[in-house]
Amino acid sequence: SASSTGRAPSREAPCVGHERSDRSRLRAASPDLELQRQTGPHTSKPAPPRHPKQWAVAELQDWLRRQRVVATLPSATDGKAVLRWNLKRWNEACGGDERAALRAFNGLRLEMDIL
Repeated sequence: SASSTGRAPSREAPCVGHERSDRSRLRAASPDLELQRQTGPHTSKPAPPRHPKQWAVAELQDWLRRQRVVATLPSATDGKAVLRWNLKRWNEACGGDERAALRAFNGLRLEMDIL
């Protein structure tokens, strides 16, 4: 106890700042939990992510936009088609921007690894 160690018992209130940072750390670590708190437990869950080979044209374009890749694709190009593309083909679609081509090429492979 406190008398055997020679220290007085601590009467300080817990630090509020630490609690707040713990909550924000927890929120960052579990965004699904935070989303559930905001929307309620009875809302429907978003559809599970699909493999890029199943992406329609609109899904592929949306993914490219989120990745900040500007690419000119043929009109009927879907996920299955671009999975066959090599880096050189991505470079052509990205107008010669090698960095964008790498982001698209590697990003698609990362998407497949996640699933």
